[in-house]
Amino acid sequence: MKKLFSLFMAVMLLISLSACKVNTTSSENGLTSDFSDGEFLVEGTGNASEDDAASNDGAGGQSGSGSGGADGTVSTPVKPNEGTVSMLEGLDFGGKTFTFAYRSDNAPDDDEKARLKAFGKEFNCTVKATVIPFDTYMDAVAKKIVADQPYDVVFLHGSHMPSCIINDLVVPLDDYFTTADVADSTHPEKGGISLVISEYFKGKDGKLYGVSDGVNCSVGYYNKQALADAGYSGNKDPYYLWTQGKWTWDAFEEMAKAMSNPSKGIYFTPTVSESLVATTGHSHISRTGNASYSINLGLPEVFTAMSRLQKWAVTDKIIDASLETCQDSYDDFANGKFAMLAETPDNHISTIKEAIATKKSAAWNGGDLSLLGLVPVPQQKEGTTYIPATWPCAIGASKGAKEPKVAVAYAIYKSIPSNQSYTDTYALTESEQEFFNSLYSDYDLVFDYYGFRNSTTTGYTELHNMRKEIRNGADVKSTLDKYQSVLEGLRDGALKDWK
Repeated sequence: MKKLFSLFMAVMLLISLSACKVNTTSSENGLTSDFSDGEFLVEGTGNASEDDAASNDGAGGQSGSGSGGADGTVSTPVKPNEGTVSMLEGLDFGGKTFTFAYRSDNAPDDDEKARLKAFGKEFNCTVKATVIPFDTYMDAVAKKIVADQPYDVVFLHGSHMPSCIINDLVVPLDDYFTTADVADSTHPEKGGISLVISEYFKGKDGKLYGVSDGVNCSVGYYNKQALADAGYSGNKDPYYLWTQGKWTWDAFEEMAKAMSNPSKGIYFTPTVSESLVATTGHSHISRTGNASYSINLGLPEVFTAMSRLQKWAVTDKIIDASLETCQDSYDDFANGKFAMLAETPDNHISTIKEAIATKKSAAWNGGDLSLLGLVPVPQQKEGTTYIPATWPCAIGASKGAKEPKVAVAYAIYKSIPSNQSYTDTYALTESEQEFFNSLYSDYDLVFDYYGFRNSTTTGYTELHNMRKEIRNGADVKSTLDKYQSVLEGLRDGALKDWK
């Protein structure tokens, strides 16, 4: 499976990275601040002006394939109906208007707005887009369904699964496409649906409730010059170590200790969190069937990973115990405070490159982007190639949507390379493209199923809380035991309502 989509992923990489800057701020009316009224029209006639859509940068998603890690996924594989003609051929929506509900983290950038306009023109429809804050997205979708005003297209995130299906918010999409619309590595120019990603959004009935819209994975960004000055270049460079199967957390720890000065608040990297478990080949929560999930905090590999996290935060002080992610540290990285962002979403590369170029720090030779290194996250053992696939995304249709096939049509249309424009000043270089191409076609993606929720919390929130307690010195074994029980209760409470 790792090789099956290699050519397709090379093309999808360009598509998914064309919108990389993140803006998750929201105004008092509950909409992203750059959308004063929260919505805009994209006319099928092509008459909509650029003023109809205020500018807002959004985060794209990667597309990839992988084994799912050592935990595996033993649910029933999806087998689309056989077909020879794409559902896009001859498609005409007869002038209908469709509502597309974006999350604030994937709010349409200029490329997406242009694509929406072209989609409407080609298939005779009007797209009315709205942007909803990430944290209240599912609630907003549910309220629209109750009000009998459902969104036609919703943009699902990994943290919405399986709650979006359990709560009957989305409908299955299998009947709207055939094998003719599935990604084919021999014809990457045709785009298509990635079943590897889509299967993350599979229901108890084995049907797909979302079709692939990429997956964000964690990688490392580093300052080549800073590492070279500390003696970590040549055969000690992180990417060289990766190519030799020796880029491990032990190698990372050696660099971090050499380049950190905790007494002065100087760290090699701001923090590390999710990747420590994923790079063992296991997930915190894995899927073991269409509607069964295993909480894996009792595994010895998880204990080892979390013990390492605590050692770095409490004893060695080579990461900041107060931080869960590196995402608020991009300016500090660009200013030379950190030599590496060890665990950062791959689709943030443009944001990071822009920060380096505009800060013009001496640490980057005045903003020299050639000093930016890329490397997969370190591994627990030499020779493994586990990549944390943290944020799988999909396009779905709300329950009650007037024509669910528009969701599938847009997912396929968006995946086709010729339907892209590239306006990003900080687009990928050839070497960066090669890096990401290999990342998603050659290595093992590890998915985590953390979307269980109730009225007060979510699986992702509880994992965040668990790591925070461990970083602050709580007993590792008892903390893992506690959250094993918490997550089992959250899982069981959610699954009992899954009809």
